[in-house]
Amino acid sequence: MGTPGLTASLASAADGPKSARAAARGGSLESPGRMAQDTKLILSSALGGDAASMGQLFERFRNRTVLWCESKMSEQLRSRMDAEDAAHDILAQALKDFHQFHGASIDQFGAWYWTVAENRLRDLVDYHGAKKRQPGDPLSLSQTSPSQAAARDELIVRVRRAIQALPEEYRAIIRLVKLEQRAPEEIGMMLGKTANAIRILLCRALKQLKANMGEDASGRL
Repeated sequence: MGTPGLTASLASAADGPKSARAAARGGSLESPGRMAQDTKLILSSALGGDAASMGQLFERFRNRTVLWCESKMSEQLRSRMDAEDAAHDILAQALKDFHQFHGASIDQFGAWYWTVAENRLRDLVDYHGAKKRQPGDPLSLSQTSPSQAAARDELIVRVRRAIQALPEEYRAIIRLVKLEQRAPEEIGMMLGKTANAIRILLCRALKQLKANMGEDASGRL
């Protein structure tokens, strides 16, 4: 499973302090510090040319990328493809282009990866908007099968549904802070807001995320 720490972080933020403590205690969920250290080692091995490490590196971004796509995709694009399929396409593109990454740190890799994701998602929007799919087109996607859909992690599904139900402004702030891991000061410069205003907006977004996840758990979403 990719990025279990990130998924747990979002779910914990929505479910409250008690859930956050439970997530930190156990199961297969790793602490953010441990995840970062492990990812740093994997990145180092991948940069050294180890194919298995490359696979592990991008697998760690899978769930994060699914949630990112869920928060970013328009209704029109979502009607044509699933967030998992978009994430799969982004991961495949990033793996293909990995030789073009010339950084060394996790932060540099993250900045590079999300740029690839932005560009690839833009390609998908243009492609589906044109409605001119051709046989053998390199943008052809591997669609999620019913068996794969049934096997999706329950927590990921809950978070995805909760994010999808958020207003665009809230989806954007969660995407920028929690998924792309940008600092409030950087986001403030991007959006013309103060860092404190960004923090307040994030709190409101997470509060709504909590409400949405509660509705999801009750079967109302």
